[in-house]
Amino acid sequence: MAIEIKADFRDFVAGADLTTARARKAATLAANLVAEDIRSHLVQTFRDDIHEPVRFTLSAFTLFKARSYDRAAAVALKSKQAEYLDPVLHGGERMDKVVPARAAKLNRHGNMPRNYLRRMVAQDKAFWVTQDDGTSVMFRRDRRHDTMTAMAFRVKRARWRQQVDLDGAVKEVAYNRRLVGRRVAQAWSSVDGSTKS
Repeated sequence: MAIEIKADFRDFVAGADLTTARARKAATLAANLVAEDIRSHLVQTFRDDIHEPVRFTLSAFTLFKARSYDRAAAVALKSKQAEYLDPVLHGGERMDKVVPARAAKLNRHGNMPRNYLRRMVAQDKAFWVTQDDGTSVMFRRDRRHDTMTAMAFRVKRARWRQQVDLDGAVKEVAYNRRLVGRRVAQAWSSVDGSTKS
């Protein structure tokens, strides 16, 4: 997924006392400022809508800046994060999914470490139980306290609801005339001020 911001320098020339070259520079700068606002807003949307997002999730967007030869800036969702976040972004189903319970050990990315469940079973610290509905639950033994705690669930089909509306989040910034107007004014004044001696 990518969002492209294009700036037409002719709009800048009509609205300000700028030469064509300075107008192009201002249009390019304005496109980059708006694209950065969109990326920042998308990251904040992830913080607001996803429960405890990790750095991998928050770094999902990349910015391709507009240049003098191509005045289109773009915000893109990185492919690795797009694949991982697909259920969060679009909803849907996953088949044969292992879901960690509260007692499971998680790494810094919010996932169970590789082979964690396998090691727990091999070390006789945990075991799987299949319930009548077909859901398997892994329990961890605590022999000191003679208790068991659920660590993970294996479900045949996990249904996810869409948690983040990327299109809506982009439109909140891109269609915000006041914000875009401020960025255009900022670009004009920056170019206008940088050419004066």
